[in-house]
Amino acid sequence: MASLTNFTYDPVAQGYSTTFWRSVTGTPTVSGGLLRFNNQAAQAYGSILKGDVSFVVTVPTAPTASDDREFGLVAASAHIKFDITGAVFRVQISDGKGNTENRTITWQAAWTNTPTRFRIKWEAGRVEFWVGPTKQATISEDSVPDAPLSLLVRNVNADNMDVTVIEAVGLQSYLV
Repeated sequence: MASLTNFTYDPVAQGYSTTFWRSVTGTPTVSGGLLRFNNQAAQAYGSILKGDVSFVVTVPTAPTASDDREFGLVAASAHIKFDITGAVFRVQISDGKGNTENRTITWQAAWTNTPTRFRIKWEAGRVEFWVGPTKQATISEDSVPDAPLSLLVRNVNADNMDVTVIEAVGLQSYLV
């Protein structure tokens, strides 16, 4: 059996590491040990192929009409991510070849302005999305990507969306 890779990105220990992240829009900051995105976006240089990835994120407000936030895994047009566009919270996947799928999730008040674990469990042909201890959606469609993807955190809003930690376990591969 091949060995699996794990890693943790901890802003307390690593700050905003420009060897780990590439700024896409603006430059996120570290405040009080949290990686802060305020009208900013960053994508990791490394690429993940399958595994269990958790983002502990504080979304400052419940989704509203003008919101534009996302976090998850991306590469070109392929992605597996949590998305808040307007007042709609959804999970989305795309294989980058024209096959896409999304599911709308009802936003829970308990997720607002509190550190919450958003988890993507990516296996061959299947993706599970969890928020806190609850599985919110499973997608087993042709749209599940089969190529490496990079971490992405993007908050277009002019407010503070904070990342406490990102943990990745049981990765099939991690390419830097």
